[in-house]
Amino acid sequence: MNKKLGEIEPFSKKRLDPLEILIIYGPGIFIILLAWFYFEFLGYPLVTTAKETLTSVAPAIYMLPAFFPFGILIGEEIWYFFQFKDFNRVIIKSGGLLILAFMSGVRLIFQIPISGHSLILSYFILQEVITNQAKYIFRLMIGIIVLCITLYYKIMLWKDPITLFLGLIGGVLIWGIIKFLNNRINTKINL
Repeated sequence: MNKKLGEIEPFSKKRLDPLEILIIYGPGIFIILLAWFYFEFLGYPLVTTAKETLTSVAPAIYMLPAFFPFGILIGEEIWYFFQFKDFNRVIIKSGGLLILAFMSGVRLIFQIPISGHSLILSYFILQEVITNQAKYIFRLMIGIIVLCITLYYKIMLWKDPITLFLGLIGGVLIWGIIKFLNNRINTKINL
């Protein structure tokens, strides 16, 4: 089997050039570093479940990994923008990412029982499996690993399935709305 530059089987079904890798994965790494500095400076938050705020602090291994898939989503939109590909898609999906970020942050202020981790991860995994048609196995593996970490903490340690499942449902709904809007606009453009 001939391998081309950027193609690493079984991690890629599509050829990626080095600039694409940097633009797509770079924001994830950058956001993790920002989050790490933020939490190291201000402290990691207390664990908040659907029923109560626990006395334990959310550890870095739980808090930081979810920023990587979110950064990949941002990087993917940056890549599409600079490739001059489907500006309608970029605008709609960027709006979806803003909603994800807003919901992940505002839930803490108003004590909405939704896990920001599962909100982002369900959106990310659907994006990779359905929208990207599982072309990027490495990205999908990242999402699944971070989901496993989230499941372990939410279910096993904190006994908090409510925020986990509400976040999963929220991420699926946001992804579905974005997919619907994108299909609707592309249908009107192609008519």
